[in-house]
Amino acid sequence: MENFRRATKTDAPLLAGLREKVWKETYEGIYPEEMFHSFDRTLHEKKFHSQITAPDTLVYIAEFDAIPIGYFSFGRPRKKEERPKDLALHSLYLLSSHQGKGIGKRIFRFIRKYGEDHQLTKLYSSCNAHNQSALAFYEKMGGKILFSDVGHENPAEDSIYLEFDIDIEV
Repeated sequence: MENFRRATKTDAPLLAGLREKVWKETYEGIYPEEMFHSFDRTLHEKKFHSQITAPDTLVYIAEFDAIPIGYFSFGRPRKKEERPKDLALHSLYLLSSHQGKGIGKRIFRFIRKYGEDHQLTKLYSSCNAHNQSALAFYEKMGGKILFSDVGHENPAEDSIYLEFDIDIEV
């Protein structure tokens, strides 16, 4: 059974390790190989520590039978004063062995419930434009493509931006 638990500062090394593993599974063939070879675990631990301690960001670890299988983070948009009713999905990554089992859908329900509880109306996210499985998932979750930013020399920089209604149950 899956469980979503709020990350603590001591989880930063675990999250950095998950990120490295999930990124390789997700982006191999999309991102340049150099990005995988130059993965700086210490830098990512620091980034996760900053996210975990940020007042407007919530970081969760997805577990299955108490074993970490992914993570997700969400919170208020950076320009929250301009968008007082919005929520931003910063990341959602699951190990490939746990994809296609409804866990991502339950994560979306969890995030949408948070949005409803805080009277928010829209959820925004971005996705690498070449990650077809993630794009299909987001569209299945009700995401509407707002715009694309593609054509960069580095395909890691190509993004699709999506909008979701908080109160839609998928």
